[in-house]
Amino acid sequence: MKNRELDLDEPLIAVNYVATLVRVVDECGADGGGLLAAAGLEAAVLEVPDGHVSVNQFRDLIKESLSRTGRADLGLLFGQRLNLSAHGTLGMAALSSPSLADAIELSIRYSRTRFPTVGLSFTREGEEGVIGIEEVV
Repeated sequence: MKNRELDLDEPLIAVNYVATLVRVVDECGADGGGLLAAAGLEAAVLEVPDGHVSVNQFRDLIKESLSRTGRADLGLLFGQRLNLSAHGTLGMAALSSPSLADAIELSIRYSRTRFPTVGLSFTREGEEGVIGIEEVV
């Protein structure tokens, strides 16, 4: 994915992230189900376990979620709901890694398989590690 232009209308974002966002919006007291219609999606999209939505559709869901909830911390709430297994085979590979450093390095190396619009990096500074996040779209 690194060497090609991203098609923002190509279905690249796993539907489990959509389902998690809908749940978070519901937990915040807003209508999570209405988010799907706002992004031009039908509720049936959530019934396809290995389904995907486009980057543009997911972006529209995020914008609508922020508008409906008014929560500046929505991204943090969303991230708190995602455990490693939520990231599919990448998460399972990280869980199987022999050390935390190996899990982080593996996750960074293959992160674009799950998050095509974000580039991650990992550097060590003495006994500390720093994870960098960069938007690549």
